[in-house]
Amino acid sequence: MGTQRERSSLALSVGDVTVSLTDVAQDKDLHLTCTDTTGFDLWLPATTAACTALLSDEVRTDIQAQLVLEFGCGLGGLGLFCVKLGAACAILTDREPSILQLAARSASLNGAAGSRCDFVAADFTRGKAPWRAGIFDLAVASDVLFLDRQAKPLLATLEAIAEGDPHRGAACRAGQPFRAVLGHEVRRAVYRGSDGAPRVESEDSVLQEFLSAAGSLVQVPSHTLRSTNETLGAEV
Repeated sequence: MGTQRERSSLALSVGDVTVSLTDVAQDKDLHLTCTDTTGFDLWLPATTAACTALLSDEVRTDIQAQLVLEFGCGLGGLGLFCVKLGAACAILTDREPSILQLAARSASLNGAAGSRCDFVAADFTRGKAPWRAGIFDLAVASDVLFLDRQAKPLLATLEAIAEGDPHRGAACRAGQPFRAVLGHEVRRAVYRGSDGAPRVESEDSVLQEFLSAAGSLVQVPSHTLRSTNETLGAEV
């Protein structure tokens, strides 16, 4: 199912922003320490879609001096993209501690190590966040939904860190609502029908599970959904 993964080209370039990424070829032994090795790859179509959404006039202006949280950071491209856009600090999270070593190296390559970035082992699929609501202004993620059962926990985690009280929270104090920007590459599962013949699902069931749960909370810019090599950059 899905499309072939893109290997890291050591750089993520979208618009006028370029993020240098660590070379994973030298870290083959780290694979042995991970249950989930998807973080060793740059999932380029979805990351590009999310970065494109971040470059929109409204979001790019608002991101200045904000505190950003990235889920499933992998090599750290999306979170570091936010830092390059002027975010005050990005907290990059991943369920695999070894993957965070790669993200930290990417941060060093971009001069973002130290006060501009921090790295925390966290798993959004638990549906809970280790931070209280209202701390973060923006959450970002790129290609973190691969199974139907991950969709609702991701939404629950986003809701847990969003600030419901309009008089509290970093973004609310600045007059801006909490926002999440998610990039996703559309995939359709292959399965066997009742007659034994292979079938392809008519839609991305994981994406539809998330969109159905989120309802009107999701805004999908029309220019980010394409009919060929479909990618989605959605704002929550």
